Amino acid sequence: MEENRLFRNTNNRDESACKQSMDEKINELKLMLKEVEIENSSGNSLENIVIKLNNLEVSDSDVIDAIIDANRDREKVLNLLAIKCFENRVFDFVIPFLKQAYKINDRNTDTLYNLGYVLKVFGENDMAISYLEKIENPDSEVSELIDNIKNGSNEL
Repeated sequence: MEENRLFRNTNNRDESACKQSMDEKINELKLMLKEVEIENSSGNSLENIVIKLNNLEVSDSDVIDAIIDANRDREKVLNLLAIKCFENRVFDFVIPFLKQAYKINDRNTDTLYNLGYVLKVFGENDMAISYLEKIENPDSEVSELIDNIKNGSNEL
């Protein structure tokens, strides 16, 4: 019986240590995300988050939850993270971040453009056009991208 208690207590300590470690990671993540919001794309915070994602130290859902908790300009931060992941070829996280930004505001021009651009790169031309055509008052860059997609051009 005492062995059972000892084992259970050890388990509780391990669970407690694991929870504390995860809480520390989330708090560190929130701090980095606040820095991203302030710095935009300058600074190392974006790069450090992408490294953590790539090394599977944090998940996309951890990052999204932390953004929702810690950031005011959630769409901006999600777009910046998606762009940085794309630039660093950490593609698994690009669409989830952009989709979350879209869920927050389905009229944000940057989100719609980024979704269109990324989907074009991934070969999802019909979906790319559907997002790009939702942009109100598209500029020449948006119009050119739509034309390139419709004409089958690989130019971006």
